[in-house]
Amino acid sequence: MKKKAAWYNSLGKSKTDAKKNVVRPLWSSPILANGRLVLGADTGEIVALNAKTGVVEKSVQVGAPLLIGPIALNGALYFVSDEAQLIALR
Repeated sequence: MKKKAAWYNSLGKSKTDAKKNVVRPLWSSPILANGRLVLGADTGEIVALNAKTGVVEKSVQVGAPLLIGPIALNGALYFVSDEAQLIALR
């Protein structure tokens, strides 16, 4: 029996670089926190999607590439950027 995906969301927009190559954002592994899937991108964007519907509920630009999956502790989410910054969001 084949199962269908509950939802699908295409994250981020593709861009074309100077050499006409299509460049897509790279995303960290997601974490499930408070009913949201939260992940970061190499573009410095953090998004929170509703885990049931896939709708983007929040988006934050932190200005530094994020490739390592976040961790959750005591009501906060922690990200580490490629520039060795520790970013905490509540």
